[in-house]
Amino acid sequence: MKNGQLYLQHILECINNIESFENVIRQMAQGTTDKGINCIIVNSEVEEIDMETNEKLDAMMEVNIETEGMMNKLNQIYDGWEIVKQLVKPLEYKIIRNKRDVLLKTNAITFVVRKR
Repeated sequence: MKNGQLYLQHILECINNIESFENVIRQMAQGTTDKGINCIIVNSEVEEIDMETNEKLDAMMEVNIETEGMMNKLNQIYDGWEIVKQLVKPLEYKIIRNKRDVLLKTNAITFVVRKR
């Protein structure tokens, strides 16, 4: 901690719908003290592609929305907060899914805000 500021990183795993995701984020925001920081790192637009057949598979992700929609939700929830960092980084990984080589593509959103 620096100058009494709290750095909070909350990992959102196993949330099965966008409403639950929004509720958790709102609880984080409400529980943050003045000058406190929330750091959210979340995937959006997740795609899974079979590398042998190039077939697009159903992404095994509970909450999977467009990047713009996720950014809009975060900006709405944190309206009035100082945006410290906002970054969208496209990522690709080779994974194994059901004994198949799969290309997992996503936009990783880093969203860091400070309560005023």
